Amino acid sequence: MKLPASSIFRLLGVLALTASLATPAAAVPVALTDGSGNLTGATGVVVGAVTYNVSFVEGSCNSLFGGCNPANFDFHTTADALAASQALLDQIISDFGNHPDKIFGCGAVDCSIVTPGTTILTPSTGLVMQGESVLMAPLFSFLGTSSFTLPAAVNTSGDNFTVFADWTEATPTVGNNVPEPGSLALLGLGMAALGWSRRRHAAVKAAL
Repeated sequence: MKLPASSIFRLLGVLALTASLATPAAAVPVALTDGSGNLTGATGVVVGAVTYNVSFVEGSCNSLFGGCNPANFDFHTTADALAASQALLDQIISDFGNHPDKIFGCGAVDCSIVTPGTTILTPSTGLVMQGESVLMAPLFSFLGTSSFTLPAAVNTSGDNFTVFADWTEATPTVGNNVPEPGSLALLGLGMAALGWSRRRHAAVKAAL
């Protein structure tokens, strides 16, 4: 059985509308800067299959992460913390690599951006094992990620060599999904097809 043209256009319109609504734009890593152009964090950093927002914060592991308790860390193994640091390097910090002094909490010589991963229990020192993104100037090169030890009580405020990365898992909402250009085109096509179908149907009814 041959479908009438109005039914075909109506079907095409519904399909186009469905496709346009099903293809939201993927998150894109965005560097966050202050009024002086200093990097203060980022949104949309992808670690594995999860998207995070991250901000650079000063203080001690004790003060920032609830007594430096691993349960309060964003990542619970050194491997995961290192993966997060590597993602931060690759997706955001590469644009600032020649200028550590343009990163919040860092100085002109070098910088360690620390993501807590897990705690090593040593009664004498209470050291903390963490993931670390390392920048070094004037070599202007990345030293990459490494395991890093830092006393839990040491305060990084004002030292210009170390800053903590505080990660938050991003939870995208339907209202924040922005259609891609292709999706907008499909949406327009669907609306046009449905509109044409309705006008044709109204014209046929009027002729009868």
